[in-house]
Amino acid sequence: MSKFKLDPSYRKPIAYAILLHLVFAGLLAFTWPFKKDRPVATPRHVNAVMVTEDMVKEMLAQQQPPQPDPAELQRQQQEEERRRQEQARQEQQRRQEQEKLRLAEQKKREEQKRQEEQRKKEQARKLAEQKKREEQKRQEEQKKREEQKKQEERRKQEEARKKEQQRQEQERKAREERERKLAEEARLAEQRLAQEAAEAERRLREAYEQEQAARRNQQLEATEQARYVGLIQGAIERRWIEPPNVAPNTQATLRIRLLPTGELVSVELVRSSGNAAFDRSALSAASAVNRYPVPQGALFEKFRVFELLFNPKG
Repeated sequence: MSKFKLDPSYRKPIAYAILLHLVFAGLLAFTWPFKKDRPVATPRHVNAVMVTEDMVKEMLAQQQPPQPDPAELQRQQQEEERRRQEQARQEQQRRQEQEKLRLAEQKKREEQKRQEEQRKKEQARKLAEQKKREEQKRQEEQKKREEQKKQEERRKQEEARKKEQQRQEQERKAREERERKLAEEARLAEQRLAQEAAEAERRLREAYEQEQAARRNQQLEATEQARYVGLIQGAIERRWIEPPNVAPNTQATLRIRLLPTGELVSVELVRSSGNAAFDRSALSAASAVNRYPVPQGALFEKFRVFELLFNPKG
């Protein structure tokens, strides 16, 4: 059996415990009744002595402490060992948990780093693809521009060729047209001379016919105008109420404005007859006509505004 070594931290509590046990044992031995017939005397006072730490140390120094129980010491050692093992197990578990957390965190960082690298790679790939597409588009546009330039040059060459052909064709046509015009002018000059002679004769004849027609129209218009003047004069006279004391040949001049429908616009006295009653009766009679007889067409313009000599007793 190995030699037992007591932990120094347990010495003082064990000494206190042993001392207290000894004190209680002494008190019990002193007060215990050894004879049954001896009356028990009830002490009136108890003398108590306060045990101090110095007294305990002095007693421990005077007495040899008992040896501890090996089984108890072994149990305490086992308990201490289990405690240390439990602490070691918990520490190991804590470390394992920390290691798991560290590994998880490291794995997380590595995953994030991997994803970031993947994202950067994907971004770089997309950027490269975009640059590639842009380069292809640029090359296609360059090729398209070059093709358009070639087509434009061919078009310009074709246009120049066509313009030259058109110019030559126009010169030929112009030359032929000049020749044709010269011949035509000669023919027309001769024809014009004959037409001028015929036209002069026709104009003389038409002038004569127009003069005759104008005379006939003037006569007809004067006759028609006189007829409508008579009709208007009669319409006013039918509505005229003769005032008293009107001398024969009394007359007044009226200015009458009419619409193409014959409706009266206005009537006013231009020259008085010298008889105010006659003048008023003439204006009243002219205003009383509901609708005047008027000609149609151009002849009406002579009746739109005209002057009428009103002489009902002339």
